Amino acid sequence: MTTQMVDDVIAWLQSLPGNREDPNDAISESCREPAAGTSAEQRCGEEIFQARCAVCHGPEGSGKEGLGTLADPWFQGKALWKGDVRGMDERQHFLTIMNGRRFAFMPQFGESPAQGTPVPTYPLTDAQIQAVMQYERGL
Repeated sequence: MTTQMVDDVIAWLQSLPGNREDPNDAISESCREPAAGTSAEQRCGEEIFQARCAVCHGPEGSGKEGLGTLADPWFQGKALWKGDVRGMDERQHFLTIMNGRRFAFMPQFGESPAQGTPVPTYPLTDAQIQAVMQYERGL
């Protein structure tokens, strides 16, 4: 296994229930249910992104620095569509966050309808996913 593959396995093991604290504890109470279309939504989107997404995508959505190459399919956390998720329609963007990307090591973050996968231990609400989307689209 490559170093990146080992890192991916370790990250997955650490994500299992009982192996980590609730990442929602890092999200302020005011961002537990952000209001759509408000200035707080953008702030909450950033707060949730930093708590839940930055570990793989980096604090500014630019991917992990110094690891992997474009040709390396095991490099998790690539830049968010080269830093521009606006080219992705909003429905696809929402579903990507909710359902994850199974073959890209991105876990699901929402409680999606039964699709043969278990509900994540610490799911985001639809409002939280919308806030993250707004933040990512503003990067």
